[in-house]
Amino acid sequence: MRYLGLALKIVMLLGFWLVGCILPESQPVQVESAVVQIIVPGDQTHFSVGDLVQIKSRVTSTEGISVVRLMVNGIETRRDQLSQPLKSGIMTQGWQPTEPGTFALQTSIEGSGGGSVSSQVLMVIVDGESSPEQPSEPTTAVPEMEDTITLTITLTPTETLTPTLTPTQTLTWTPTLTYTPPTTEPLAAPDPIAPSGSYSCRSTIFLEWNPVYSANGIAYYEWVVEGSSTTEIGTTTDTQVEFFLPTCASSYRWQVRVVDNLGTIGPYSEWMDFSIE
Repeated sequence: MRYLGLALKIVMLLGFWLVGCILPESQPVQVESAVVQIIVPGDQTHFSVGDLVQIKSRVTSTEGISVVRLMVNGIETRRDQLSQPLKSGIMTQGWQPTEPGTFALQTSIEGSGGGSVSSQVLMVIVDGESSPEQPSEPTTAVPEMEDTITLTITLTPTETLTPTLTPTQTLTWTPTLTYTPPTTEPLAAPDPIAPSGSYSCRSTIFLEWNPVYSANGIAYYEWVVEGSSTTEIGTTTDTQVEFFLPTCASSYRWQVRVVDNLGTIGPYSEWMDFSIE
């Protein structure tokens, strides 16, 4: 019995030693006092294939965030890197569905210290066909020409010969179809027009820029406005957008870039500064 008790003590000591050597599981780092919530679109909203779905997320963080990610069905489809930490603002991120179905949308933010926080998950329903209808091949009518020449030759008053000649000519035309592949030329940055300089206190101001040409067609423009206490990113198919000013007596800067119908993203324009007195 004395040896059995000694063996049990040795086993217990080895167990405690092994437990002490096991490292605790790493816990995910959270962004300090951060909240992200999708406010647009609403849950179970319907869209069509090819629509530009604008996901707006309200973000607050005492630490400041540097990255906003958009997840579709758990897969990252967009990542926005902010040039300066955002403590409060609304982020607008665009997504174009290419097939019908029900999709789960979620946004995630990363803080300056590396932590992350995710929003709620909401569902959107995309209606329509999975692929655009292919144009039918052109049909070409082949013209046919039939000429009938009737000659009447009279040799005698009592004998009449009426030979009939019917030449037939068929014209055949074979159309040549030429396929022009989409261009891969890089996109140019838009040229910002206004605002620039100082403006009196107001609630909104229009951002304007010159259009960008692309042989593939322009899908939309992305714009960014940064202020001392807010950063907002948005999309539009126009060459201007109305920006709602959160406060007066503040300075702002903004830039814009273009996305074509193939999903190619062009470079941002130069920053343009303005202030509201």
